[in-house]
Amino acid sequence: TFTGTIPTMFSSPGATMRLGHYQWSPGVTANGTVDEVHVSRTARSAGWIKAEFDNQKAAATFPTLGTEENLSGAALRKKFSVNPDDVDATLVDFPVLVRITGDPQLMASARTDGLDIRFKDATGTSVLSFERESFNKATGALLAWVRLPSVSDSVPTDFYMVYGDGASADFQNKDQTWEPGFGAVWHMQENPAANGSLKDSSGNARNQLSASGYALTPSTNTSSMIGNGVLFN
Repeated sequence: TFTGTIPTMFSSPGATMRLGHYQWSPGVTANGTVDEVHVSRTARSAGWIKAEFDNQKAAATFPTLGTEENLSGAALRKKFSVNPDDVDATLVDFPVLVRITGDPQLMASARTDGLDIRFKDATGTSVLSFERESFNKATGALLAWVRLPSVSDSVPTDFYMVYGDGASADFQNKDQTWEPGFGAVWHMQENPAANGSLKDSSGNARNQLSASGYALTPSTNTSSMIGNGVLFN
C-alpha cells in the first residue's frame, strides 16, 4: 500500500508519471499486476477512499442489482442501489463501478456493441454520465463507471440501467464521468506492449507515452480484479 501526494506532478511542464519503476532508482521495479490507476485533482476524504476501495473490491454487492422491469416500448431496466451502511459520509460526484460478470437478460436483449446500455437517475428521467469500459454480449458481462451526483449515508442511493430498445446512439460520456475531479484515469485494459496504448479516460489525454525501459516487460493480465490489468515482470 502506498499513501502520499505528489502535488506538482501535472502542474510542472514536462512532468512524467511512471508506472512500474521508481524514477530515481532504476533497479527498483514492480513485480506484479497493476489494475486501476486513478489520479485525483483534490484530496479525498477517508470515507471517499474507503468507498472506492469497497466498491472496486466487491462491486457485486456495492451496488446491488435488482430484477428486470419492462418500460414503454421495447426498453428494459434494472435498478442498482447503494446501501447507506456502505458509506461513511455523503459523497458528491462519486464514480461508482458497475461490474456484472454475467447477465442472461443483457445477453438476450442488449445490442451486440452495448450502445443501448445507459444509466439513469432514481427518477428514471435523466441520463447519468458514465463510461462503458467493456461489454461482452456472449456472456452478458459489463464493466461501467457511473458518476452519481450524490451518494447518501442515510438513505439508499438508487439508479437504473436501461437497455434493450436497440438505441444506436452512444450515451456514454467518459470525460464527464471523471471530470472535474480527476487528473488521469487508466483502466489498464489495453495491451501495454505498444507505445501509446494505455489510454486516459479522464478527458485530459494523458495517454501512455512509452512501454519500454528499465528491463520491464509489461504484458496483459486477463485475470485482474476489474477486467484486464498490466503485469510487470
